Amino acid sequence: MVLYQQAEVKTLEAKARDADAEGRTPSPTGPQPGVFPGPGWRDNFDAVGTRHFFVIPNGDEDVIAPFISYDLHTTFPELLATSGHGCTVHSRPLHARAVGQHHTAISPKDKLLLTQGAQFTDLVDWALKTEDDATLQGKVQYF
Repeated sequence: MVLYQQAEVKTLEAKARDADAEGRTPSPTGPQPGVFPGPGWRDNFDAVGTRHFFVIPNGDEDVIAPFISYDLHTTFPELLATSGHGCTVHSRPLHARAVGQHHTAISPKDKLLLTQGAQFTDLVDWALKTEDDATLQGKVQYF
């Protein structure tokens, strides 16, 4: 009788474990399209529209990348794009957007503004942060 009770208890415990396992969501270790990639990434779509028109492959079709990031710590700053967490990361060089106005080339006097440690370097950095345009920031750093 004791053996039957122990067997029944073991059976009930096994059923409880199986029911608990079914209720848990499996944690995938592979690519997770549509899942936010993590720190340093941004949604490419905001209330105004698309930040960057960066087309990437998604199976048999091409889509606008849902997540973007900026790599400003390379020789040539890059725009990075991905479909989600653990998915392939695509890159292309950053470039400044045209504003529709023609400007003269930077003069030697203007170059002093961009010299590291110069008097107005902090002001230029502040203006770039205020503008919140990573492509402009990448172009200034490249220059």
